[in-house]
Amino acid sequence: MTEKTAKRVYTYSLFLGFALLCWQILIYRKTIVDPKLLSAIVIIATIIGVVMISRNYSKIYPIYSGIKLMFFTVLQSLISFGFIVSGIFILMNFYLSSGQIEIQQHTIISRSSMSGGKRHRNERKPIFEIQFNSYYRKQLVFSHQFYERRNEFKIIELEVKEGFFGFDILENKTLK
Repeated sequence: MTEKTAKRVYTYSLFLGFALLCWQILIYRKTIVDPKLLSAIVIIATIIGVVMISRNYSKIYPIYSGIKLMFFTVLQSLISFGFIVSGIFILMNFYLSSGQIEIQQHTIISRSSMSGGKRHRNERKPIFEIQFNSYYRKQLVFSHQFYERRNEFKIIELEVKEGFFGFDILENKTLK
């Protein structure tokens, strides 16, 4: 691979990694996946990426050496390898899921809130935390319409389906 081609591949993989990271964040809100698992996937893919590109990276970017070279190699691997692999994982789980929907009810453990979007800072959105399964807690964000009545709700009813890798996907959520 020529130097010019390698620089293009690294640049395109950076943009792809950032795009998949943004898409992954949106899908993560609708998926019940332990963040520790996603972190482990990112770390393992990053380590493999560092091993794969470290020699080539120093030849392509000779202006970097020492700590700077290692920093940019790890950063390139994190975004290119780590975010792409974890993005593919969560996208496959989401889009290749089964069609069977199951209704579950979960008791609300705690309540909090967050500010609204860019031009709606004063519209607080309620956040409810539930115990999903016996080992994982999930925070669910609802519309600002429910903020005033947030203390009235005791149960959240979820419509979930099983994802491709077995992690549940939220189809719908209802406060009761």
